[in-house]
Amino acid sequence: MSPGPGINLARASALATIGLFALAILYTFYLAQAVLMPIVVATLLAMLLAPVVRTLARLHISPPLGSVIVVVALVGFVVGGIGLLADPAAKWTAELPKITKQLERKFRLLKEPIEDMRQASQQVEAMTTFESPQQVPQRVVVEEGGLFVRTVSVLQLVGSTLGILFALLFFFLATGELFRDKLRQVMPGGRGEQTINIARDVQRKLSAYLATVTLINAGLGLATGFALWLLDMPNAILWGTMAAVLNFVPLVGAVIGVGIVALVGLLSFPGVVDGMLPAIIYLALHLVESQFVTPVIVGRRLTMNPVAVFISIVAWTWMWGIPGALMAVPLLAAMKVVCDAIVGLRPVGVFIGGRST
Repeated sequence: MSPGPGINLARASALATIGLFALAILYTFYLAQAVLMPIVVATLLAMLLAPVVRTLARLHISPPLGSVIVVVALVGFVVGGIGLLADPAAKWTAELPKITKQLERKFRLLKEPIEDMRQASQQVEAMTTFESPQQVPQRVVVEEGGLFVRTVSVLQLVGSTLGILFALLFFFLATGELFRDKLRQVMPGGRGEQTINIARDVQRKLSAYLATVTLINAGLGLATGFALWLLDMPNAILWGTMAAVLNFVPLVGAVIGVGIVALVGLLSFPGVVDGMLPAIIYLALHLVESQFVTPVIVGRRLTMNPVAVFISIVAWTWMWGIPGALMAVPLLAAMKVVCDAIVGLRPVGVFIGGRST
């Protein structure tokens, strides 16, 4: 007996409700970026650093004190890294006009034929145009605030975001057991304990994944920076750090990194071959990492579908910009771990996963 129209209508209504709910979530993340982004980053960092707090607890250091130690160490690391990289980054930013002129001289041989064609096209257009010249109206643009005002507003936004992030990270690390106790209270019987076991398993797997990927990316950054230093590349530490950060964005990050290193190499060395050598070495190190190191260390448990990875990067970049792009793959990995742990969501986990999952 075929299902009646009422069943089909109910199924269509359920699917439409799910679609509207998904769209509502996307727009909520987009509109509430200032509030939700620190929460998401703090959650990921808490999963990454929770094993450190547990290790300190085994050394008879209470979770609140251990959380303070971890957060202070993280703040010191971030401030030290910014202080180390701020000067070379500021120098490169200040030299952007000079860099643009150098690039124009480097590629003048390619530009001259195109420029000749453009001028010839303009001459032909002028010869075939008989309209009287009209006076172009002048536009007056009033700038809203100067550079100092914009800089102060950006610093205020970044400072408030980081303050919220580190405060949330401390509370997540210091009160980790509190959430488990609350789950036992609101979900009596075996359901609460089962949910806690699933959450603990998800946290363990995701923490291991985030720690492993972070160490791999740091290793790639060190190797890249050391290789560029051997080639006498200026500011090798800056480009090594860039390689480590961009490696959190698969596919797109490597393309951006290789392009930047190629431009810097062409500006720093006289010949084209010498200028492209740093980018070639960077690309070779990335290929070794992505094709050999990561599959061997991470294994096939958390391989992900490249289509799902690309969609995640595009979606999170649209919602949160560069921070969203950096968090896209860790968030997709978290989604896969959660879907694998819940029976009803395992088909979604299979779609997100790679060929071997």
